[in-house]
Amino acid sequence: PEGRLHVRRSGLTGRPLLVLQSAPGSTAPLSRLIRHLGHSWQVYAIDFPGNGDSVKPEGAVDIRRIARALWSAADALSLREADLWGTHTGALVALEMAIERPEAVGRLVLEAPPLLPGSFTADILAHYLPPLRPDRWGLHLQQAWNMRRDMFLFWPWYRQTRDAGRDLGLPDAAFLHDWTLGLLKSGRTYDLSYRAAFEYPTLQRLPLLTRPALVCAGPTDMLADGLDTARRCAPGVVEVAATPATVWYPNQDEAGIVSTLDTYATFLAA
Repeated sequence: PEGRLHVRRSGLTGRPLLVLQSAPGSTAPLSRLIRHLGHSWQVYAIDFPGNGDSVKPEGAVDIRRIARALWSAADALSLREADLWGTHTGALVALEMAIERPEAVGRLVLEAPPLLPGSFTADILAHYLPPLRPDRWGLHLQQAWNMRRDMFLFWPWYRQTRDAGRDLGLPDAAFLHDWTLGLLKSGRTYDLSYRAAFEYPTLQRLPLLTRPALVCAGPTDMLADGLDTARRCAPGVVEVAATPATVWYPNQDEAGIVSTLDTYATFLAA
């Protein structure tokens, strides 16, 4: 119903697994995870409406609308049941999908769902998502590059102070180029899923989860502090644990990536 959605595929056997991206680009940064989990699952990684190569939607977008669009895609793919893996915004979409259709969900990995104080969320909504509009000088291209670069250097990216600095390290130019292209592909609608994630009432929705889930985050993830909040509010079906790496981030330890991928697979296969 939303229109055409772009899907990346990996794996021909096993249970279906939907892989859900972080805003604002596409599922492309998750390619290694998609290939790895494709050894044991049929993986479908769908660009959200408004992001990547999927349709650009009309009107307001919230997490429930994205979740329903992905369930529509699953129906079109004849997937009666699926496991879910989601990161950041994708973790919230996976959560909402499991709340809306628990009978169709097996197990979930929710990586670093945003669990932020209300005042911090308000500041992010006011400053994190500036319009990305083409102009005759191409300054929007530099804006996209600088936003993407600074997301690796500061949290939040617009707060360029020492106390906001991140330990992640700057990726190389080729990596940053690919991430900037993902932002530019989303274009004027890049912020829709982003904004929806920060507006989503995660603290109220997480306790409604009835399917087995792993809430996790790597040490360099800017949302890793949310694990403490998750431990306090998550229902009994949820495990909360730190992982050695965020597999789609730059400058991650290779052994940590392998261990984290194994953690995902072990939990989903249980």
